[in-house]
Amino acid sequence: MKIDLHSHTHYSDGKLSPKELIDRAHTMQVNVLAITDHDTVDGIQEAQDYQSQQKRALQILPGVEISTSWHNFDIHILGLNVDHTDALFLQRLQQQSQERDRRAQQMSDKLAKVGIEDVLKQAKILAGKGQITRAHFARV
Repeated sequence: MKIDLHSHTHYSDGKLSPKELIDRAHTMQVNVLAITDHDTVDGIQEAQDYQSQQKRALQILPGVEISTSWHNFDIHILGLNVDHTDALFLQRLQQQSQERDRRAQQMSDKLAKVGIEDVLKQAKILAGKGQITRAHFARV
């Protein structure tokens, strides 16, 4: 049995859509796939809906990778089998998203001070409809 408990879609810093991720999981003969985007569950329903149309079995675990800090270190906590429809949970993830936007602005401001302009704009383009992450800044 093949299990992948940590995957990202283009809703955070992955490059694949939920559909493409499901297709890749089928190709790799994965039996259980957790979708654990950074601070968002936006891709889970799309993945579940697509998988429900497939002939090959694949269990989709709804998950999330939550960013936080612990003893002044940035850390990520992986949540598996989360209720991706819970209103309070979604509200808290929205707060996380706002914090990501604030942090992205700070990173952009720091880069502008050393002469690297418009990084936030370019990172947002790379992020598309997903969460903006450090990976998008690195790609820019």
